Amino acid sequence: MFGGQLLRTVGFTILVLGVLFMYIRNLLKPLAVALIFLVVSSIDLLVIGKEYLNEDNYVSKDEMASSNFTASAIDQEILKDKDPNFRVFRLSGDAYSETRTSYFHKSIGGYHPAKLRIYQDVIEKYLSSGTKQSVLNMLNAKYIIVQDQQSGQPTLVPNPEAFGPCWLVKQVKWVDDRAASLLALDNTNLRDTAVVEKSLSKNLVQPQWDSTATIKMIKFDNDAIDYEVNGNGPQFAVFSEVYYPNGWNAYIDGKKTDYYNTNYILRGLSIPAGKHSIKFVFEPASVKKGKSVMFIASIFIMLFFGEVCLWPGEKAGKLPEKRMKKILAIAPYPYLPFFSGGQKFIAKFLEYLSNETDLTVISTDDNDWSLVKKLSIKAPVEKIILLVHGSYPCKKNHRYRRKRKFDTLVCEHPYFAWLAFRIRKEPH
Repeated sequence: MFGGQLLRTVGFTILVLGVLFMYIRNLLKPLAVALIFLVVSSIDLLVIGKEYLNEDNYVSKDEMASSNFTASAIDQEILKDKDPNFRVFRLSGDAYSETRTSYFHKSIGGYHPAKLRIYQDVIEKYLSSGTKQSVLNMLNAKYIIVQDQQSGQPTLVPNPEAFGPCWLVKQVKWVDDRAASLLALDNTNLRDTAVVEKSLSKNLVQPQWDSTATIKMIKFDNDAIDYEVNGNGPQFAVFSEVYYPNGWNAYIDGKKTDYYNTNYILRGLSIPAGKHSIKFVFEPASVKKGKSVMFIASIFIMLFFGEVCLWPGEKAGKLPEKRMKKILAIAPYPYLPFFSGGQKFIAKFLEYLSNETDLTVISTDDNDWSLVKKLSIKAPVEKIILLVHGSYPCKKNHRYRRKRKFDTLVCEHPYFAWLAFRIRKEPH
């Protein structure tokens, strides 16, 4: 087996070097080189892939669903609860790496063995060897699945004492450090008292207990959670969500505010008197930076391919008098409406071209062309033609381009460099 792989690797290497040599000597055209590389890489992937992923690895859809995604009697009983804002704690089996519970419910054990350090600390201290009821309550464990000692089968135990997704406390208890915060969970009434480190006490006001004050969750998404609160005096709320400041930000009535590491693992927030809306949003700085990098990279890619591939006759010294007089732009995927930085760049770039040139756009038929006017594109709608099958331009595009005698072809995606090289060599 090893010898066969070695011979195949040597053969492919010789083939690739030979193709590159022929290309350098102008014996092969770029399109032919690209096709040869495509065939070689496809064969290599298919041959290697078949050794590790073949017919024996596949099971039918029904078999997969019945063995992994069929709700048990306990799951069906829990799903009868129409309140979605609770968690399930599974004590039977491997509670912290099994995945079935997380498939059907919000699970305290989670579905991944790698957990945040603060969460792992609470598991090891209060949930692994025996369970601390107050800790389960603050984690909103409304249902607990245990193993029946006699039958050995899983049994469902409701927990009506769970605190819910959020609650208001009567007082804030100050502790010296992180270790003291973790230990304080063992001897504190967590329903009435929030545990916060002294170093985090800036701008935190002790609450004025109001028995009529209320707080509730009104919306839960993966990256945004909304709450409503109403009280006659300042309150302190605890949210049964893991504290993670490297991404989650808190807003009161749309204004960003600080929140606190509470009960070692959860989030806490000081709330002024009155009726307010609270929102936690996951917006890590890394995502914002990534969008900026993607936007800038899209600009450089467009400039690069515009310089290398798009100006017809450049090497022959046959540049049009006005390079961007009549332009055909190919956008091989939907970009209206735009959701990513790349799509936004394409929309704005084509908007600019439409204001400066006679622009025709070829794109997919699932664009929302009603947004053209919103983007202030002056080119009439009838000039935006749909001549693409799937995402790949067909011969009809090619004939249309020659018939209209475009000065410039703009291929948005690098995958279409082969098309630019082909058209570049044609007489104009």
